[in-house]
Amino acid sequence: MAVNVSDVQFKALRWIEGAWHSKDGRGVRFFERYRFLNDSTIRSYSYADSTMRSPNDSGVILRRGGRVTSDNGNYVVTSIVIGRVHFEPAANALNSFTWTRDDADQWTALLERPAAAGKPAWSATYVMRRMPGVR
Repeated sequence: MAVNVSDVQFKALRWIEGAWHSKDGRGVRFFERYRFLNDSTIRSYSYADSTMRSPNDSGVILRRGGRVTSDNGNYVVTSIVIGRVHFEPAANALNSFTWTRDDADQWTALLERPAAAGKPAWSATYVMRRMPGVR
């Protein structure tokens, strides 16, 4: 169930701003960038390489009326505390995800999907590391 996210709580997510890299389950590096556009909108971009010139995907995290959604409303925040935010599927999505700040230069993304429609439960953890010198 969605929780009410205050302006202060949303602004506390500024630790996610910046350029990040990690590796997927096959060891392939991937790159992401997060930017606050204003006090209620975070824009995310995914890139195939470290030049981060041309995004291959993008998304928006919005705070409207105290409700925070991602991916066109497919996910909603169900828990938020300092350094941690959890999103659950709201529509057209199966997995949940949690972002946890480890320190100023690292955070962890945990994706989890329950067993459904004959498919087993699944989870993946990505350690996101800041890309120094990239804005």
